[in-house]
Amino acid sequence: MAQDIFKILDEHKPDKVLVDSTKVSGRLEIAQIYFHVQQYPSPIESYHPNKVAVLDKPENKPLASFYEVAAANVFLPMKFFTNKNEALKWLVN
Repeated sequence: MAQDIFKILDEHKPDKVLVDSTKVSGRLEIAQIYFHVQQYPSPIESYHPNKVAVLDKPENKPLASFYEVAAANVFLPMKFFTNKNEALKWLVN
């Protein structure tokens, strides 16, 4: 699924992206998140938006926090939110 998303990003080159994962069932474990993020194409190889806001459920906050750090380590500006309005506000600022 991630490769499909990067293909869409490469094609359309949006500056900002909002991902709503509140309806997704199941989550990656910590180790899976780490290895998943390491497989993202580098900004040199592929287009990366300037900001990616991910909307998720409050109970997923610990995993989301780790995901943010792991994404930052591969230069992907991603931030997780549990409130859509806060996510949109962050994207436009």
